[in-house]
Amino acid sequence: MNQKDIKIIDTFKHQSIAVIGDIILDEYVWGDVERICPEAPVPVVKVQKRNHVLGGAANVAHNIKTLEGHVSLLGVLGSDHAGMRTLEILKNKQIEVKGISVEKERPTSQKTRIIARKQQVVRFDEEDTNSISGPSQKNIFEFLKENLEKFQIIVVSDYGKGVVSRNFFQELVSLCHSRGKRVLVDPKQEDLLFYKGADILTPNRSEAFRYAKRFNIEGSVQQVGQFLIESLELQSLVMTLGEEGMAIFFDKKRYQHIPTVAREVFEVSGAGDTVMAGLALALASGVELACAANVANHAAGIVVGKVGTATVTPDELKKSLQNG
Repeated sequence: MNQKDIKIIDTFKHQSIAVIGDIILDEYVWGDVERICPEAPVPVVKVQKRNHVLGGAANVAHNIKTLEGHVSLLGVLGSDHAGMRTLEILKNKQIEVKGISVEKERPTSQKTRIIARKQQVVRFDEEDTNSISGPSQKNIFEFLKENLEKFQIIVVSDYGKGVVSRNFFQELVSLCHSRGKRVLVDPKQEDLLFYKGADILTPNRSEAFRYAKRFNIEGSVQQVGQFLIESLELQSLVMTLGEEGMAIFFDKKRYQHIPTVAREVFEVSGAGDTVMAGLALALASGVELACAANVANHAAGIVVGKVGTATVTPDELKKSLQNG
């Protein structure tokens, strides 16, 4: 990537992205193990510290903000302690929260990871995966409708926790396309037909192959990607391939593979969120998909080298791009 392309990172601060999806609070409990519990053959973790970071759609928003873009987060929180903590973190990071609804009877999605000696011992989840209430869906949709003109790109970050329903998604796509706005989707539903009509879908390899197998499509990455483009009526597709990088499908015929730039991998949690943030900001800045995917690939390569759910700064991204 040349210097002109690297300067695109400086334009991120002029872009505004809407992120719609499931907001998750990630809790990390750090400690040490010195003995085995006498009550059961499990390690006893002596807690030393704990911290909370944004997960799910909130992590996409956080990545966009860390890259100096403007972002509005649309979703649902509970009125519990985890919800209030999440709201506090979002506000401290200057992420717009006016599109977030609060449901009193719904728990905030929270994932707690117990880590001892840099190894994850266990994770437990607190969540409600049923669809959010009708009033919450309406509030999210109305906020987007009223503010759509200020957003360059709409990101849907679906973690399968109930915010994105099939009907809601189709109404969302219809609204955005009627206003000339592109919709980027990080999918979680097994039936990818759920996202029919999205501009760009970013499944990982297993998600893409699992869906294609239902139709007896079990060929190469290229064959599966082209099948998804056609069957889901997508404009483009970016398939993440883990340690093998990314496969970009510009349309039904044009395909390109980008190798990974990661040098060390400590944690893959949240890497997809970083890919989506980099992709959305780069596309909002006006570059072609190949360049945007390269930016996203470098961003992911940085974040997997960090422990825990992490983000990338503009300087880190520029340095990675300069080093090729």
